[in-house]
Amino acid sequence: MFKSLEFSNQTSDFQLPRERPSSTRSSWGFRSSSNLKEKTVKFVRRDDYRHLNLSIYPKTGLLLRVLREEFEDDRLSYFLDPVTKKEVSYEDLSKLEVVLVLEDADVVEYMVHCYNKSLSNSMF
Repeated sequence: MFKSLEFSNQTSDFQLPRERPSSTRSSWGFRSSSNLKEKTVKFVRRDDYRHLNLSIYPKTGLLLRVLREEFEDDRLSYFLDPVTKKEVSYEDLSKLEVVLVLEDADVVEYMVHCYNKSLSNSMF
């Protein structure tokens, strides 16, 4: 009823995948661990804070969306360096350890004052 299959010296179309040359791996988007910087920044909103890894959030919009969810405030719109009291771009976030997350209605001087006061109270 069943015929036996013979595989004697027949070539098949199946071939094992070969390893691709390492030079093409960079075009696939893979990076070596030495090139991948995992920078964690402390984002502060009033008396609350979150530590987030910047390498997970490649764009400002995505980072702000996550921070809006974390702090439950849909009006958060920009980052501020508490030392210089200046707005920080996404590219400069990796240079800082702590960043204030503010909305347009926040008074910068007051928010920086609250942050400095929390430092003196050793809450962070």
